Amino acid sequence: MSDKPCLVRSTAAGYLRTTLEDEQLFHRELEIDRTIDRSVAMDTIRAMRYLDGEDSTQPILLLINCNGGSVIDGLAIYDTMQALHSPVWTVCVGECSSMAAVILAGGEKGHRYALANAQVMIHDPLITGDCGGPALSVDAISKRLMRTRRKVGEILSQCTGRPLDAVLSATARDTFFDAKQAKAFGLVDEIIADWGELRHVG
Repeated sequence: MSDKPCLVRSTAAGYLRTTLEDEQLFHRELEIDRTIDRSVAMDTIRAMRYLDGEDSTQPILLLINCNGGSVIDGLAIYDTMQALHSPVWTVCVGECSSMAAVILAGGEKGHRYALANAQVMIHDPLITGDCGGPALSVDAISKRLMRTRRKVGEILSQCTGRPLDAVLSATARDTFFDAKQAKAFGLVDEIIADWGELRHVG
């Protein structure tokens, strides 16, 4: 028995049981609410591509409450968003940090939202795991990290309209924004207090 929230409806054919997740998908709503890794990325990409194939004229609503995660997997989500015909509307519903902030900012211009008490954080990509080894190997890791830093910085610059130098200055440390600051920086377009403000599709 699934422990996911379920809805039961009476139909002409009898009772129909669906998960809340299925209902959200029917209404073109997706969530990223876990640390971004390969599994989260592929689940999100698969769902976005399915919805794009169903009706590429309607927006996909991506709700994000996430502390970030893998840069490569986050960029896979971002790239897919840009490659779809369907516009992807993004909403920060709590926290969007690190790669989650990049995905938030990568939504359809004019339709990047934050709830009133949301928090957004941007910073440079981090080295994780064991990075020891021969000098040339460490140097290669460092150069790859700096290329990734610039790539993510260029994406944020394009999304926010801010000069690359200003973005890299902000990402040189953990820079936190409340909803109003995120809007001023260009990470989101609007702060919402009512879900109806999204002109919900379904």
